[in-house]
Amino acid sequence: MIRTAFIGCCLLAAMGAPAGAADIIVRSDGADIHNGALFMRVTALADDILRVRAAATGELPEDASWAVPEEMRGRSVPVSVKQTIDGVEFQTAALTVRIERSPLRLIVSDLAGHVISADDPTRAVDVAGSGFTLRKVLPQT
Repeated sequence: MIRTAFIGCCLLAAMGAPAGAADIIVRSDGADIHNGALFMRVTALADDILRVRAAATGELPEDASWAVPEEMRGRSVPVSVKQTIDGVEFQTAALTVRIERSPLRLIVSDLAGHVISADDPTRAVDVAGSGFTLRKVLPQT
């Protein structure tokens, strides 16, 4: 059985965002996503651990976290990214990560294709000033 952990701003496997197509920048360890003022970075820290950071101001704040120990923050595993007009997808040895441009969605599944989270509510992210509110539906286990 694969142990999967998500660490970052929240437990996050699929995320809707404000209207408009997102700009996605491919990184060697994941991707950066810009959608209006919202900025999100998805990094593969290990084959079964993703870090998702988000900011409403267009840039990430200091690299501090209660969820990610300091010694893990500099880690990453290289991933091979496939980019299409609709978004990007990358895989680790345990996870598949798909980022869709419009509407902005981050979908994480295991290698067998089982989505790790349920669908998001209609307004998953609300940006207000320099902050944001995230709503997430988690599956029953």
